[in-house]
Amino acid sequence: MTSVAQRERHALCELFELVGPEAPTLCEGWTTRDLAAHLVVRDRNLLGGTGIVIGAFESFTEKGMEREETRPWAELVERVRSGPMWFTQPMDSLINTVEYFVHHEDVRRGDGRGEPRTDIDDIEDELWRRLRGAARLMVRRVPKGIGVELVRPTGERIVLRNAGLMAQLVGTPGEATLFLNGRKRAARVQLEGDEPAVAAVQHTEFGV
Repeated sequence: MTSVAQRERHALCELFELVGPEAPTLCEGWTTRDLAAHLVVRDRNLLGGTGIVIGAFESFTEKGMEREETRPWAELVERVRSGPMWFTQPMDSLINTVEYFVHHEDVRRGDGRGEPRTDIDDIEDELWRRLRGAARLMVRRVPKGIGVELVRPTGERIVLRNAGLMAQLVGTPGEATLFLNGRKRAARVQLEGDEPAVAAVQHTEFGV
């Protein structure tokens, strides 16, 4: 059975092939070539991948991306499609489900015209499970005393942080995932609840 991470990876590669290497993305300043190079370094370059999250290794990330960006576009896309290093493949779903969903949407919505997908109920369910397990970390920058709750259109809820003042982030799991990964402007969500809490969430910088 093909995992959500694998499906999103292959769908992204098909989109890469369709739009070409110079298309805009939601990653500020990055074209599709930059994004593809980032993904290859993350998946296939141990030191470069480490530099994405640890500043001391950032030079390895930059050099790795520069090297990948010199490849012919078709070759670069194929390197994304081929997936992570063999020893991380067993963890592919754990580390890449959200990553590839978000970056797929980065390209789909890069020109400001992409609409949310409506035929991905199983992906939405998987993202909801990921949010239940990991989103508490995503609200770590929300000021103390402010609580955040996710509310799915089905009525399901996840309290990410409980506090006296609460903000409800209302939307599908996919849109909430985008919001909490720094794509506020593109995410189709609503913020409801106590005004100070809503304002605090609106002004919080989310993402890595």
